[in-house]
Amino acid sequence: MHFTSTDGHATLPADTIFAAADQGVRAFVAGPVLGTSGNQTITSTDTNTQDITGTSATITVNPGAATVLVVTAQAAAVAGTPFDVTVEAQDGFGNRATGYAGTVHFDITDSTADVLGNHTFNPGTDAGNHTFSVTLHKAGQWTVTATDISSPISGTSGTITLQPGKAARLVFQTQPANTVVDVAIPDFGIEVQDADGNLVGSSSAAITIAIGNDPTGSAVLSGTAAVNASGGAATFSGLKLNKAGAGYTLTVSSDSLTPATSDAFNAGKGAATLSLSNLNQTYDGSPKPATVTTSPAGLSGVSVTYDGSSTAPTNAGSYAVVASLDNPDYQASDATGTLVIAKANQTITFGVLPNKTFGDPDFTVSATASSGLAVSFSANGNCTVSGSTVHITGAGSCTIAASQAGDSNYNAAPDVSQSFNIGQAGSTTVVSCSAGPFTYDGAAQTPCTATLTGAGGLNEPLTVSYTNNVNAGTATAGASFAGDANHTASNDSKNFTIGKASSTTVVSCSAGPFTYDGAAQTPCSATVTGTGGLNEPLTVSYTNNTNAGTATASASYDGDANHTGSFDSKTFTIAKANTLTTVTSSLNPSTADDSVTFTVTVTASTAAGTVQFAIDGANFEAPVAVANGVATLTTSALTAAKTYTVDATYGGDANSNGSAGSLSGGQVVTSGAPKQLTFLQQPADTQAGQAIAPAVTVRILDA
Repeated sequence: MHFTSTDGHATLPADTIFAAADQGVRAFVAGPVLGTSGNQTITSTDTNTQDITGTSATITVNPGAATVLVVTAQAAAVAGTPFDVTVEAQDGFGNRATGYAGTVHFDITDSTADVLGNHTFNPGTDAGNHTFSVTLHKAGQWTVTATDISSPISGTSGTITLQPGKAARLVFQTQPANTVVDVAIPDFGIEVQDADGNLVGSSSAAITIAIGNDPTGSAVLSGTAAVNASGGAATFSGLKLNKAGAGYTLTVSSDSLTPATSDAFNAGKGAATLSLSNLNQTYDGSPKPATVTTSPAGLSGVSVTYDGSSTAPTNAGSYAVVASLDNPDYQASDATGTLVIAKANQTITFGVLPNKTFGDPDFTVSATASSGLAVSFSANGNCTVSGSTVHITGAGSCTIAASQAGDSNYNAAPDVSQSFNIGQAGSTTVVSCSAGPFTYDGAAQTPCTATLTGAGGLNEPLTVSYTNNVNAGTATAGASFAGDANHTASNDSKNFTIGKASSTTVVSCSAGPFTYDGAAQTPCSATVTGTGGLNEPLTVSYTNNTNAGTATASASYDGDANHTGSFDSKTFTIAKANTLTTVTSSLNPSTADDSVTFTVTVTASTAAGTVQFAIDGANFEAPVAVANGVATLTTSALTAAKTYTVDATYGGDANSNGSAGSLSGGQVVTSGAPKQLTFLQQPADTQAGQAIAPAVTVRILDA
């Protein structure tokens, strides 16, 4: 006998063998032990005969006394956010001890957690199980332990990982230290925290820093003023203040987060330097102050003295210079040096003098010195100068020099000279050509004359020379005068145009006739003639000179350097070619069962168009297209045993005349192979045992 139970935690007797002495009954004292509360049954089964079995009545199992407290909590929570913790009293079999009435005390490893007071279980309402609200505040890993204050019964939850809450505020992790103007404040850190002071490591908030308390009222914070948090923290580096003062604070902010203000710190005066430059200058009539450069640049409170005077000197000389700084934010040592104002150089501006011709009237010259002092003039060559007036004394050249000696503030200016030529009188050559027109005729064209004139009554004819005056195009007539003692040389030229002569193109074609043969017809020739001995053959171009119809022969002459172009064309007729049509059969004779192909051949082989077949004088089927001079027709319709006439009519095409032909001897068709029997004389009614009369006749037919 084998025992089973609905209670999976039951302890049951071992399999038992019944003996005859048991007379079918055996008691198991203290044998089965049930461990799961609720309604359970025990079943016994004969292991040899499975259908012999029996099940007990329902057994109500009540939980035992509590032996342990089971504390259940979620694995993760958020700081400052309540979550549920369940405490259940269980007996030794893991059944809820519904009658438990003990008082439990709680211990939470997070020392900042909200206090959870003792609780006394009420069997009527708790039934051994109660849920509590727990709030933790410090990020980390924590547990909750429940202990019965009157017995050693206790239980501890699994580890609760507490995550930071929502980012709520900014906090100075380290404070800014004292600094001086224009020196970076030592690096300091900012943290993003939740409402419970936990670092929100997931935050990448954009944090902006600014001056909080400004003891100067006008300080500027320079450097990177916005930093994105990384891992919930941000470091500010390289921030500088531009004003000295005590009691500065800095404020950080980021959107909706509570801002933070730093502890107070001081910014002392920064170190500055003064340097003198521009100590070597040149007199220009204006004061010449030395240049003082501050580092940092642009500091106010700089004062300068020159030999003890605050007024910058103007005249050339040497002066002792002292520069001092009185600034609320920077301090520096005095800078000293010597300012030297040198005499100024001066230059003379004297414009280029134009060339002159002997006999021109006197003229004046003008020059200026950059100093504004007066300029004097001297002359050399074929000229004289008095004050600023120049007189020409002969042909050749003249040089005028301008000078300025300087004074106490200016050095002497370099002399500036300007030279000019005194030229001869001019002459004029004029070439004149008749109006034309002039046309190429193979001979030189000379239609021009030339005349020379000039001062002193010069007036004489000159010889004309020609270039390019034979062929068509632009010809040039020129004349020149080499000059003499009193006149300069001169020349002139004129162009005139020699026009092209005309040309004549003639196309000539032989008389024909011309008949289509599939090849291009070229019966024509062409020549061009013109003035100057032009006479040469031309290439003839043809259009439509292969197919039947009207063809055109043309030739053109593009012209040459001396002749214009010309053109001519002629037409000639290409007649259609005559054709011959023949008909052949693929099988002749044939039987009534055969398929026969008729082939029509049209000469020439280029023939296109259609062929109409006729059988026994009647058109047979639709016309058949001709390709490369051939058309075919295949039919199985010739089933009567006879000779058929087969005719074909070719309709012609654009290049070929029509023609007709017949199958020589016709198409002979004989009977086909035996395929069926038919009664020629049907049997008549008769009596049994008598011959059928008249006699029955059977005929053998092909298909």
